[in-house]
Amino acid sequence: MTEELRGRAALVTGAAPYVYPLVGLAIALVYPMAFIWYSTLCPHDDDGVALLILCMMVGGAIGPAVESLMVSSFGIRVVPVVLASFAVLTLVAFASALRFSLPESIRE
Repeated sequence: MTEELRGRAALVTGAAPYVYPLVGLAIALVYPMAFIWYSTLCPHDDDGVALLILCMMVGGAIGPAVESLMVSSFGIRVVPVVLASFAVLTLVAFASALRFSLPESIRE
């Protein structure tokens, strides 16, 4: 059932010019919220913000290249899978930042 629905959704080519910009707007909220979230999580770490900016810049350059390579290799229908993979990687990166928070005994 899921495979059938996914196949039907991929065939709605007229929706792509409207859906992908909306997805981009939703993803755009991640960038500024990452700074707020990280600053709240690790207020003592100034170098972490610089590393966060560097990773976001590298991701902004490598992400489109990876997506283009995947589309060249597997076709246009791989775009939702690539975007979902990027979302999962982002979630993993933010979840791994939890290990840098201060212990309760040190917090003010």
